[in-house]
Formats: sequence, structure tokens, C-alpha cells
Amino acid sequence: MTSKCLALVGLVSLVVFALASEGKGQSGGQTLYGDIRVDESKISGLKPLTLDVILYTEGRTIVSRQTVSTSARYRFNNLPSGFYDLVVEVEAREVARVRVDMSSPLLGEMRQDLAFEWKPTPGKYSSFAEEIL
Repeated sequence: MTSKCLALVGLVSLVVFALASEGKGQSGGQTLYGDIRVDESKISGLKPLTLDVILYTEGRTIVSRQTVSTSARYRFNNLPSGFYDLVVEVEAREVARVRVDMSSPLLGEMRQDLAFEWKPTPGKYSSFAEEIL
């Protein structure tokens, strides 16, 4: 009778560990990355040196934040499947927001490049952002 109990306990443990490891595989593992390019040819003088790239969930919760130079690559690793908002800020001011669909568990990696152009304005610089597909 004890050998039957041990076999049952072993079987239950095996099932629990199999389900736990399956859940871990579904909770992350996707990567979002891309290049950011800024055209600074139309203005002279002071220009921002860095940009903040922020990744939000659908519920507007911050997943991660990175500070990058104006000509760099961003990368967010171990993301669960879902929809995200990729936001770029300059001096705490939002200049771009792009919706990213990473709902497929088979996706693995997704590249989303962004291009910006600084435009001259009286007093300070401003920006215009556009998505490159």
C-alpha cells in the first residue's frame, strides 16, 4: 500500500512541475527592439542628447523604461504576449506613441524602428515623429 501512495505522490508531483514550467514559458520570452534615428540637420544650437523610451501595457502600467541617445537601439526582453504602447519622451514630454501587437506566442522577436526630425521653432526645438514600418 505504501508503494501505491509513493507512486501517486510521484505522479502528482510530476504533473505539478510540468504545469508550472509550462506557465513560465507562456509568461515571457518575447523581445521588442528597434533603432531610433533623429534627423538633426534642420536646426542648429541646442539639441536633446537623450530620449526616454517607455513600454506600457494595455492597462497603462509601465513595463520598462530606457534612456537612449538620439541614434541608438532600444530593447525590451522577456515580454509576455499582449498589446503594448511604445512611447518616446523628450524632456518629460511625449513625442511619439506607437501601438505594438505582440499577442502571438509564436512571435519571439519584433522590430519597431522609429525616426524623428527636429524642426526649428521660436525659442526652443520641437519634434515630429513618424513610424517606420
